[in-house]
Amino acid sequence: MKRTGTLLLTLVLILACNSCTQKKMEGPITIRYVNFEYLGPQIELINQIISEFEEENPNIKIKYDYSPKPDKVLVEIAGGAAPDVFYWNEIVDLAEKKALVDLMPYVNKDNFNLDAYFPSIVRNYRYGNGLYALPFHLGPSTLVYNKDIFDHEKVPYPDESWTWDDLLDAAKRLTRDEDGDGSIGTFGIYLPPSCYAWIWMNGGRFFDKDETKCLINSRETVEAIQFFTDLTLKYKVSPTPGQVNERGAVPLFMTGKIAMTEMGAFALPELSKIKSFKWDIAPMPFPNGKKRAYFVPMGGLCMSSQSKHKEEAWKFMKFYCGKRGMSLLAKVRNCVPAMKSVAESSLFCISPPEHIRVYIEASDYAVELPRSAKFGKFIFQAFFPEIDEIFVGRKTVEKAVADMEGKGNEILREE
Repeated sequence: MKRTGTLLLTLVLILACNSCTQKKMEGPITIRYVNFEYLGPQIELINQIISEFEEENPNIKIKYDYSPKPDKVLVEIAGGAAPDVFYWNEIVDLAEKKALVDLMPYVNKDNFNLDAYFPSIVRNYRYGNGLYALPFHLGPSTLVYNKDIFDHEKVPYPDESWTWDDLLDAAKRLTRDEDGDGSIGTFGIYLPPSCYAWIWMNGGRFFDKDETKCLINSRETVEAIQFFTDLTLKYKVSPTPGQVNERGAVPLFMTGKIAMTEMGAFALPELSKIKSFKWDIAPMPFPNGKKRAYFVPMGGLCMSSQSKHKEEAWKFMKFYCGKRGMSLLAKVRNCVPAMKSVAESSLFCISPPEHIRVYIEASDYAVELPRSAKFGKFIFQAFFPEIDEIFVGRKTVEKAVADMEGKGNEILREE
């Protein structure tokens, strides 16, 4: 009996050792993570988060794949080779196709506190009763302005009372022909062609609630786009899209060629390098008698339903979008951390700009854009091309908006 017990104990020990050896030979579990953010500070941040996570979790290895185009993820999903975790903006289409894992069971199991995040970004990643991405950051666009140019022209700084009329008046006074030869040395304003918030503020809409009809062709939309394009075509206070595309809005602002512009929080790391002049940000101006709104791009992490290591993927996502990941993001200031306490902390709220909290407050006025892939298709196949037609003088605003509507309805009818 004693001999039998000894043999059994020896057998158990041998099996345990074999199991340990096998696990050691297998090595750490690899999680593949895909992200298409391309700016230097963004990539440095990703590498820093991964490095700290791996140090804390030696049994998990993160394989970071930078992809310049989001379409790569869609191709990989369709081909059955999706990454375990990937950075994404809009989740509705992928959630409908069951390409994403509903994170709510993980949230509930770990008592993960969604109330710690800005409500607008949590709403953005909900679909039905599920949650299909963990919030990471918000990139609201606000009015960025060169205080030195304002001071030189004796123009009051923009504030929360500014309307579109105030913006136009200031832009006229700030536009300078410095050489007296008719060429503009400094433009008063530049607004990017993604003028969604301007349309929304004026009462314009894109699709109906069920996304069965395009609503772009309205008096409110025409008024907003007319104001937007008149800054360049009528008043000459804004550069043409071609003039901006040659160098980009960020370098033009940083070299004093634009007095004020609408710019996202993603540019904060670059803007912070400015030493030659003082700058600040202000709330978005709004139409007379109406309310302001902000275009607020949002980013979060999704888990693919194809992942074979979901528990490890969830662990990585929790770290990335948790307090430590948010704190690293706040130091870089590449967009606004989605966690309210971190966004409002001294890690992020430092000067310049003096009024950085405008970025934080923008979350409460986020434009509620359609959330499906059809909206993205509409923007790139109908909206932007028709805006271009206005700027090159081939179409009036009324004609371009009518054509947007026709193209939009065609897109909505597609299966």
